[in-house]
Amino acid sequence: MSFKELLIINLSLFGAYLIDSSIISFANQSFIEISTVYLVFFYWSYAAPQQFTLVLVILSGILMDFLTASFLGTHTLIFIFFSLVIRSYAYRLRLFSNLQIVLIFALLSSIGFTFKYLLIYPEGYLYSKLIFNFLSTIILWPLIFGICRYLRRHYAYTIK
Repeated sequence: MSFKELLIINLSLFGAYLIDSSIISFANQSFIEISTVYLVFFYWSYAAPQQFTLVLVILSGILMDFLTASFLGTHTLIFIFFSLVIRSYAYRLRLFSNLQIVLIFALLSSIGFTFKYLLIYPEGYLYSKLIFNFLSTIILWPLIFGICRYLRRHYAYTIK
């Protein structure tokens, strides 16, 4: 994987983090938690399983840990788990319909959300946040998929 592709993937994750933080600060509601970072990560794991190596997953997780000021390794562990699950089933997932893929990724996003809040921030865990996260993942996946696919096709030529 070239430096350009590494930069595109990490910039897309950083952009997703900026979208997450701006939506949370703009809405200022206690039940709103959108995880576009997970969706962008799911896309790159799903679209390029061989090129999205474990080293890149660890670097992306550490980058997210620094951006969110969380414990070092929190996002790294979540990203490694998601990467292994998606990489194991990447080619089987391509046989599913788009609705089934959306539901699988929404479930994975909810698992990551639950892990983050139950283990790291247990006082901030609300079921309404979990339901909102699940539904927002279902709604946002086609948009994130289209944007990341455009980036991959127009700027990262060798990722197939």
